[in-house]
Amino acid sequence: MDVAVVAGEVMPYVSAAVGAYGAAVLAKTQEAAAQSTVGLGTRILQRVFGRSETPGAAPGDGTGDGTPDDGTPGAGTGAGSDAGTDAGRRAGVAAIEELAAHPGDADYVAALRLAIRRVLEAEPELAREIRAMVGAPGSVTASGERSVAIGGSNAGLVVTGDDVKVEYPR
Repeated sequence: MDVAVVAGEVMPYVSAAVGAYGAAVLAKTQEAAAQSTVGLGTRILQRVFGRSETPGAAPGDGTGDGTPDDGTPGAGTGAGSDAGTDAGRRAGVAAIEELAAHPGDADYVAALRLAIRRVLEAEPELAREIRAMVGAPGSVTASGERSVAIGGSNAGLVVTGDDVKVEYPR
C-alpha cells in the first residue's frame, strides 16, 4: 500500500475538519465530530495524531489522553513511544495549527499531508486502518429509492424527482 496515496486521499476530510474546528480539532469529542466530511476528517486526525484534551496541546505532553475514538488507550496513537513517531505527531499537531491559521493555503495543506504521510509510513497498521476509514478508492454506495451515487465528479444534472422540468438558458 502506498501511504503517500492514503495521505492524499484523507486531505479533503482533514482539511474540512481543520477548517471547521481550527487547531482545536484534536480536542473535539466523538459526538461533536459526527458530521459527515468534517467528522471523518476529525476522526482521522485524532487517530493519526492522538487526541488532546486541550486545543493546541500535543498528544502525550501531559494535557491529553492520547486515546483513539474507541477509548482503547494507546492503540495506534503514539503510545508506542517511538521517538520518531512522537516527533512526527508533534509535527502533525504543529501542521494542524498552521493550517488553521492559514486556511486553504496550499503550502500548509501540503505540510499537513506530509506529516500524515510520515506517521503512516512509520505505522503500516495505522495506514491500513486509515485506508479502511476512507473506503476503497473509487467506491461509491447509493441506497434507498432514487438514490444517486457518483464516483468522482459530475458536470451535469442529477434529477430524482417526479415531474421535474429542466430549463436550459437560451
